[in-house]
Amino acid sequence: MKSSPCFVLTIALVCASAVASASASASSVTPVTKVIQLLEGMAANGKKEKKAEQVQYASQKQFCSDESTAKKTAIDDAQEKIDSLKAGVEKNAATIARHTKAIAETEKDVATWTADTKAAKNVRELEKADFDKTYQDLSESIDAVGRAVALLKKQAQDTPQASSLLQVSALKNLALVPDSVKTSIDAFFQQEDEALSEAAADLALNSAEDAVQPAANAYESKSSGIVGELSSLGEQFTRQREASLKDEANAKNAYSLLTQNFADQIKQGNGDSSAKSKAKAKAAQAKSMQAGELSATIKTMGEDKKLRAKLVSSCQQKAAAFESRQQLRTEELEAVEKAVSIMQNKDNKLSFLAKENAGASSFPQLRVGVKSPAQVQTVAYLHKRAAQINSPILLALASQASSDPFKKISRMIKEMIVKLVQEASDEADQKGYCDGEMKTNKHTRQEKTNQVEALTAEIEEVKATVSKVGSELTELSAGVAEIDESLAQATSIRNEEKAKNKGTIKDAMAAQAAVDQALTVLRDFYQKAGDATDLIQETFQGQQAGGQGVIGMLEVIQSDFARLESDTTTGEETSQKQYEDLVDESKVDKTTKSVAIEAKTAKKQKMEQRLLTTQDDLSGTQKELDAALKYFEKLKPQCVDAGVSYQDTVQRRKEEIASLQEALTLLG
Repeated sequence: MKSSPCFVLTIALVCASAVASASASASSVTPVTKVIQLLEGMAANGKKEKKAEQVQYASQKQFCSDESTAKKTAIDDAQEKIDSLKAGVEKNAATIARHTKAIAETEKDVATWTADTKAAKNVRELEKADFDKTYQDLSESIDAVGRAVALLKKQAQDTPQASSLLQVSALKNLALVPDSVKTSIDAFFQQEDEALSEAAADLALNSAEDAVQPAANAYESKSSGIVGELSSLGEQFTRQREASLKDEANAKNAYSLLTQNFADQIKQGNGDSSAKSKAKAKAAQAKSMQAGELSATIKTMGEDKKLRAKLVSSCQQKAAAFESRQQLRTEELEAVEKAVSIMQNKDNKLSFLAKENAGASSFPQLRVGVKSPAQVQTVAYLHKRAAQINSPILLALASQASSDPFKKISRMIKEMIVKLVQEASDEADQKGYCDGEMKTNKHTRQEKTNQVEALTAEIEEVKATVSKVGSELTELSAGVAEIDESLAQATSIRNEEKAKNKGTIKDAMAAQAAVDQALTVLRDFYQKAGDATDLIQETFQGQQAGGQGVIGMLEVIQSDFARLESDTTTGEETSQKQYEDLVDESKVDKTTKSVAIEAKTAKKQKMEQRLLTTQDDLSGTQKELDAALKYFEKLKPQCVDAGVSYQDTVQRRKEEIASLQEALTLLG
């Protein structure tokens, strides 16, 4: 068994002091008694220190438990926050990638539409230039042919004039006049030259007859054939000009619809690109903030983990040190108690244990029944001190000393001193025991009360958290269901709208075809009617200016159907794209909510488990508190409700022992 150095040194000093005392003094307290008293004082002090250390360690242990639990809670909360922040960063990263891709596609589409608009404009300018040239050539050709035909018809019976022949010859210079017609013109001029020669000869032979009778036309024109051919050519040019006008009107209308469609798409694309750029910037800002908070949270959690590990290690070291010290104190108390037992053993042959005072060798010479002056003085002193300190012990001893022999009185006083010293030691032990137990019990009651209150508050907090997380899970589940329902509803609406747009486009295309057929019939009719050229020209002019006339109205209607087809097609594409964006956003939102549901479900399970554990801790702590309260009630009769204060008892015991020692001195 181990003993502390302090204990060994104390025993050596006490024994040395006791031996010296025994040999040099005439005190009434033997050295062995003094050693026993010192050892018992050491035992009481050791118990007191052991109890104080237990109380101190209990507080330290509670601190370790509280701090470790707090750090663990902070780490768990940080991990949950990290999971949430990671989900947010991933969601915003997906949003940024989606918007980046959409912006690039939209910008590509806008660039394509812009290039197509420019290309269409260039094509349209070329078409317009071609139309203007063709129209001018046709108009000039129609005018020239018309004038030539009119002159040829007017002078069919007259001698052709140089001007009319010149106009007919000028037709050969027109680019649109076919080679066959030019050949016919050459043939016509050859026939005309022959006819003119014959007419001149006839005119010379019949000059005499011509002087008597009125002269008839000696020239018969050969223009009937060329007139018919030129008339057919004029009609052909007229039809070509009308077809050119129709093609120009259609091309102009198609160009207007095409450029308007491109303009609408570019406007819509720029608007979509701007909106997605703002959403992308917002997502980037949110991602940056979440990333910063995530980094800070990870750093804080790492520091909390290090602190908790350091705390656990330190607390474990302190626990081991406490156990070691407690074991050493227990062994020390056992050694002291064993030493006291050895010192109190009556079989030990300690020569100084039975030694009396120096003058005791003459006491046996006193005869029995003879009272010495010392005995009388001692009895009187005991009566006096008994009255002064109100001591029944001294009073009883004084009565006994007045009748007993001298030697017996001395032995009685010594035994009484030993008894009082033992009682004082017992009372000191009881006082130390009460002080230690009451202090420990008070600390335990306070500690357990605080723990009960803390655990109760923690249970309420955990219940509130479980309830809150449950509500959040309900909201998230409802949100997922709402997303599914909204997406299903949007899909149904999209399908209905798609079918409707498809029907509208089909009907618009059919209506355009029908109007086009009606226009063809009307134009053919007016072309075949009298003065068709002028009528048709007026119809086109009225159409260009204000949409007057039947053909103008039909062309406006045809343009409206074409615009309806174009707008419906554009609207269908826009609606489809919006629907696809909605589907993508719904998927991202649903994924985010699903991740949150998993995290919060895990948190709820963790908090429910923590609630069960905390409730068990509360139940155990409450039992410990009840036990401490019950033990306090047990301590009260002997430590609180004694009636006489410990200080008064110690003072009276001290005075009684001093009085007895003084009585021994008087007897000596």
